[in-house]
Amino acid sequence: MLKRAPSLTELAKSQIKERILNEEFAEGRIPSEMELASELGVSRTTIRDALSRLELEGTIYRKQGAGTFVNEAGLQIKTRLEEIWT
Repeated sequence: MLKRAPSLTELAKSQIKERILNEEFAEGRIPSEMELASELGVSRTTIRDALSRLELEGTIYRKQGAGTFVNEAGLQIKTRLEEIWT
């Protein structure tokens, strides 16, 4: 069986999640999409998609006008129902 290489969105998501788990973001605040795009060398659209996936997982949450933040409670959940019933 052929394996497909991960998309840029998946790579960006895993990089951001790794930084979250390593507590690299001050006060749990995620930098802006433009900053992350510049740091990771991908488009802002790719970052937006990666952040959306992290939000669906419960890893982060967004507040309009305030920014994107790490969801500490979401990080403590070990098993997600989506992973069980795929």
